[in-house]
Amino acid sequence: MQKAKLGISVGLLGAAIYLTALSGSLLGLLVLAGYVLLVEDNQWLRLSAGQGGGRLPVLYLCHSGRGLCAGRAGHHQRRWQSVQRLHQRACAERYCDPGQRS
Repeated sequence: MQKAKLGISVGLLGAAIYLTALSGSLLGLLVLAGYVLLVEDNQWLRLSAGQGGGRLPVLYLCHSGRGLCAGRAGHHQRRWQSVQRLHQRACAERYCDPGQRS
C-alpha cells in the first residue's frame, strides 16, 4: 500500500479529494488538490486531484442550470394553465344550452 507524504494512504487522499469536490467545498478542494499537485509525486493521485478539480465547476454549472430550468418550467406551466382555461371556456360556450348561458 502506497503512502502519501502526509502519512495516509494514497487511496484515502484521493477519496478525500473526490468527496470534497462532490460536497462543493471550494476552499477544501483548493487546499487538498493544491497540496497534491505541488507536493506529491504519485501520478494516480495527481490525476485524481485534476479530476476532482474539474468536477467542481461542472457541478456548479449543473446547479445554476437547474435553477434556470426550474424558473422556465414554472413559466411554461402558467402558460399551459392559461391555455387550458381558454379551452375550457370555449368548450363550455360551444356545448352548453343557450338558455344556460349567463
